[in-house]
Amino acid sequence: MDRRSAPGQTRWWKSFWLVAAVGQIAYAALRAGIGDSDLVGFHETALHLRQTGEVVSTFGWKYYLPGFAVLALPVLACPLWILAPAWAAVNVALLAWTARECSRLAGGPDDTAGFHLRWTLPLAGVLLYAADSIALGQFNLLVLALCVLAYSRFGRHGRDLPAGVLTGLAAVIKLFPLFLAGYWLATGRWRAALATLVTLVLVAGTASVAALGPRDALAAHRAWLAEVRGESYASPGTQIDGGREPPSVIFRHRANQWLRHNNQSLGAVIRRLMTDPGPEYREPGVNFVTLDVAAAWRLYLAAAGVVLAVLAAAAWRCRRSDADQRVYAAWLAGMIAFVPVYWTHYFVLALPGVTLLVREAWGAGGPSMRRSAARVLWWAWLAGQPLLAVRHLRLAGLQCALLLALLVWLLVWPRAVVGTDTAR
Repeated sequence: MDRRSAPGQTRWWKSFWLVAAVGQIAYAALRAGIGDSDLVGFHETALHLRQTGEVVSTFGWKYYLPGFAVLALPVLACPLWILAPAWAAVNVALLAWTARECSRLAGGPDDTAGFHLRWTLPLAGVLLYAADSIALGQFNLLVLALCVLAYSRFGRHGRDLPAGVLTGLAAVIKLFPLFLAGYWLATGRWRAALATLVTLVLVAGTASVAALGPRDALAAHRAWLAEVRGESYASPGTQIDGGREPPSVIFRHRANQWLRHNNQSLGAVIRRLMTDPGPEYREPGVNFVTLDVAAAWRLYLAAAGVVLAVLAAAAWRCRRSDADQRVYAAWLAGMIAFVPVYWTHYFVLALPGVTLLVREAWGAGGPSMRRSAARVLWWAWLAGQPLLAVRHLRLAGLQCALLLALLVWLLVWPRAVVGTDTAR
């Protein structure tokens, strides 16, 4: 890059990202205004809760804990014309902060040419996923920011208690960050793991009991658990292990979330690739082989077990080392193997890993096999976003495969990090 032209290029890119942010906020507000946004359902849930004292999934809440519905009530019950643009602006700010924090952790040159390493390339790597999350009014960017904050400002400095509390708060919003308690435990930080669990139970439990009362809070949690387990989709046609059905909504007999091509969870992808949904469904799968549901369930358990074992071993090996942040990013990516529903907008959780990939592929340093591998993976990852338009690739789990490839790269190519506080 010509250093004399770099300042002008940087100003152009800053203007581009500013216009993109404003446009995204306007688009999110428009989507909410016409009713094409998850935020509308969240808003209706909050209004229903305020008026009746009930938390019901029919108003769009579904997999969220009842306690979070109570905690979010003061915000979500605001008039939608205020809530939609305000929440979109908060999400844009959260994305900017998280990108900056991930770049600071990744390290690298703090000069004009480094602007693209800090901002352009990492944001481009999650652009469509983040835009979708913001447009839908989702909470993924808040969850990601809390998880990154837990590690960057506390966990990596040995402050286990606040790291665990922040992780627990993220799990109150969406339960899957509870998976990170395994990371804290595998790295020998049992106080962080315990704080994660205690925070989740205390915050979610106290909020629901205070607002609903003990009996109604218990009923709300039973209804939530039934939704998560997919009991409304139960069918006598699926029986394994002595007549018990798999405890997963993805492996029930009837097609529900697993047949939706936007669901890129490892379980859903294995279900689509390895089983036949049957002729009664308009949306046929892309199954390579046809296993029964019980066999597909066991195959998924084996695959998820391998992912967990690899992540745990890497966490134990790299605890409190320069490679620890790579392992933490891999754990964030590894959540895809342990949740039943992983929509494409969840891929914003890959931002820490993508930032590290960018530094390896385009940062300082000479040619090497490691750099070449990073560049190949970067271009594949980037191409995966426009390929979202190809429905059969989504059915086949392209995004799931790319995220698992990023996980493997993070763990196989460890590298010491330098200048971790230079990026601003």
